Amino acid sequence: AAAAEGGTVVIPKGVWLSSSLFFKSKTHLCLEKGAVLKGSDRVSDYAVARVHIEGVIQNYVAALVNAYDVDSFSIFGGGVIDGNGLQYWRDFWTRRMVNPKCTNLEALRPRMIYVANGSNILIENVTLRNSGFWTTHLYKCNYVRIKDVTIFAPNKPVPAPSSDAIDLDACNNVHIYGCSI
Repeated sequence: AAAAEGGTVVIPKGVWLSSSLFFKSKTHLCLEKGAVLKGSDRVSDYAVARVHIEGVIQNYVAALVNAYDVDSFSIFGGGVIDGNGLQYWRDFWTRRMVNPKCTNLEALRPRMIYVANGSNILIENVTLRNSGFWTTHLYKCNYVRIKDVTIFAPNKPVPAPSSDAIDLDACNNVHIYGCSI
């Protein structure tokens, strides 16, 4: 219903396992305090989509939270998005042991949040942790605010490879403040 008319998708308190979610204009993701949106640790659960990654538009694993060609999209509410990345990190480092020149594109892993061609984007008062790949990737977005967000990528039990906190790619008018990264 939110995709058709705009609105807010509310994730209540509890742990909710998911794979790729796609949001439209004027939709919002509210993670209530105590809510955890947890990404699947099986790459086969995720959609494949045309995305801008490593400098090229190509087919790749979609993110956990996706918003393409949107005006007015937000994530807020005090809850957590957990990328459940441990299995992806282990797979990456195993692949790297076999092929030391392995790139990010060869080790399929979902990003946590991907917003492309968006305007009026707000990410506020949430915790983003354990992303399988880049945590927040914004491509060709305008008027973005990222406020009071905590982003965490661990170094143990294995380092979280390429788990960049915020990737701004051809964006304008971005304001990031009050964050702990």
